[in-house]
Amino acid sequence: WRDAAAAARSARRTVTAEAKSRLGRDELEPGANAAVGRGRDWGRAVHRVLEARGRGRTGEALVRFAHAVAADGGVEDAGQLLELVARLEAGGRWAGGLDALVEAPLMVAREEEGTVLVREGIIDAARRTPEGWEVLDWKTDLASGDGQDARTAAYRAQVETYARLLAVLTGEAAAGRLVPLGRE
Repeated sequence: WRDAAAAARSARRTVTAEAKSRLGRDELEPGANAAVGRGRDWGRAVHRVLEARGRGRTGEALVRFAHAVAADGGVEDAGQLLELVARLEAGGRWAGGLDALVEAPLMVAREEEGTVLVREGIIDAARRTPEGWEVLDWKTDLASGDGQDARTAAYRAQVETYARLLAVLTGEAAAGRLVPLGRE
C-alpha cells in the first residue's frame, strides 16, 4: 500500500516545453535564430506591448507604455514596437475587440492510464471568427517564408495544441495560426 500511495498520480506538461522538446533545446535558445529574431528581450517586449494593445491601450497611453517596456526590457527603439502593432492591425493579423482573448492561460486535465495529465499554456491571442476560434501565436524568431522547416513545424504543433485545448474548454471549433514577426 505504501508503494501504491507513493506512485505519481499526476503529471504536468506545458505546451511550450513540448515544442522545445520537439527540436532540442539549443534550437529554441536565444541567438539560435539571430538572422530572423532579435533575441529574448525583444520577444518579451513585443509580447508585452501586444498584450497591452489587446487589452485596450491605444494612442498616447500605448506610446508611453511601449517606451516604458522598451526601457525596462533593454530594447532600444520603442517606435519599432509601435510599428509592429500598426503592421499587425493594418494587415488583418490582429486579435482585438470584444470577442478576443489576449495572453490567456489554458489548462486541461484528463486521465491517462491511471494518471491525471495536466496540460497547460498561455495563448498569445485568439479571436472569434464565423468558423470558430482562431488562435494566433506571435513568433518573433520567424519571418514570413524563412524556410526554417523544423522550427516552423515545432511552432505549428504548439499553436495547434493551443487550439485543441481552447476547443475542449469552449466546446467550439478552434484553429491555430502562426504569426511570424521576425525581420520582414
